[in-house]
Amino acid sequence: MHPGSRATGALFAFSVASGLLFVATGTASAESAFELLPATLPASTQHVDPAMAEATSTSDERSTSPAQSTGLVEFLSERIAPWEPVYFVIGPERPNAKFQISLRYQVLNNDGPLARAVPALRGLNVAYSQTSFWDLSEDSHPFFDNSYRPEINLFYGDIVEPDRLNFFSHIGLIMGAQHESNGEDGVESRTMNFLYIRPIFTIGDRENEGWFVTVAPRFQAYLGDTDFNPDIDEYRGFFELRTIMGQAGGLQAAFTGRLGSGWKNGSIQMDLTYPLRKIFAGNIDMYGNLQVFNGFGESLREYNESDTSVRLGIALIR
Repeated sequence: MHPGSRATGALFAFSVASGLLFVATGTASAESAFELLPATLPASTQHVDPAMAEATSTSDERSTSPAQSTGLVEFLSERIAPWEPVYFVIGPERPNAKFQISLRYQVLNNDGPLARAVPALRGLNVAYSQTSFWDLSEDSHPFFDNSYRPEINLFYGDIVEPDRLNFFSHIGLIMGAQHESNGEDGVESRTMNFLYIRPIFTIGDRENEGWFVTVAPRFQAYLGDTDFNPDIDEYRGFFELRTIMGQAGGLQAAFTGRLGSGWKNGSIQMDLTYPLRKIFAGNIDMYGNLQVFNGFGESLREYNESDTSVRLGIALIR
């Protein structure tokens, strides 16, 4: 595929995803699944990202504009929600720009006969995430690499009623099947399939401007062959740990760590985010985002190479 076509397609995807998120959440900034809550099993299942984000209300509790009361906008606002963080950051090292988009779609109508008969199916979602690296220092501004990650999952923000918990304020769960590839062929092709499970544990108040810590380990198994990248488990491993700490509506630090098989070839990424509305008198509804990465496999294309990168930018979903 021509670099210009990849660039146009990736930017178009970022623009569309940002617009859908604005429709779905009614704001330009929000929280990822790790901090959002889907409906609980029989009684309180609502929408949530896989491991973090500031808590938001269910679709029934959201305030809606007149345009959101009918038609397609209403349908999208009830079905589409954030999943992983959405951001655009840039730094001095090549490839210097990096952005990510991520959305999930709730498959079943909560009030439909199937969801009423089997409440656990209310947590059924399809999701799509994409991470792209953009080399702005080259004359043609080519895209260096893309990671495409469609998946199907079951997501529950609260698998235990919060008032029954002692130490934790929330316990959630995600189980899913995910495909990841970079869309290339030949020697630069990278592709794999996973089954994964991710419990989500939160301590503290993530809903009312309080301080909290969320810990969300991911355990994954590779499906099928990995002929194009047979040693990728040595760098991506079978385990990932995502930890978020900070204040709901304030400063947050998120850490994502991986360890390759054999307890080596690891990586860690830190995202430090802060609401820009608190800096610009409520006029900008996004987050400032400082991202630091160290270790192996920041990009799928160079999964077996180690590097360090520092980028600064904005996040719509953190």
